[in-house]
Amino acid sequence: GGLAVALAECCMMQRDAVVGAQVDLSHWPGLPLRALLFGEAQGRVVVSTPDAAAVLQLAASHGVPARVIGQVMKDSGSLEISVGSRRILAPLARLAAAYHDAIPLAMSQPASIAAVAAAGLERPN
Repeated sequence: GGLAVALAECCMMQRDAVVGAQVDLSHWPGLPLRALLFGEAQGRVVVSTPDAAAVLQLAASHGVPARVIGQVMKDSGSLEISVGSRRILAPLARLAAAYHDAIPLAMSQPASIAAVAAAGLERPN
């Protein structure tokens, strides 16, 4: 779970309309990377909007902290998350296949390493 998983799910939720994103989380340098990317503390929301200024203004008018952390990239095919000098580049086609196909694949045939590898869901080197 956490922010990294939420961002990935946002990018690939519509299987026929996968979109990429570039995200910069450098604003929080004091947080451990694991907590920043995968922490499941409540109270955060990811919003994608064509009018970020309006959302920021609305949040400010209610005393809610808000920040732009990135942008949707319709043709990128990847989720890029930067934290300072660290960069994670996740290929969305591969993530989407694992996300959408893992359970149906597991339920449709006997579990074996060969079946998982044949579906293109092998562990990266």
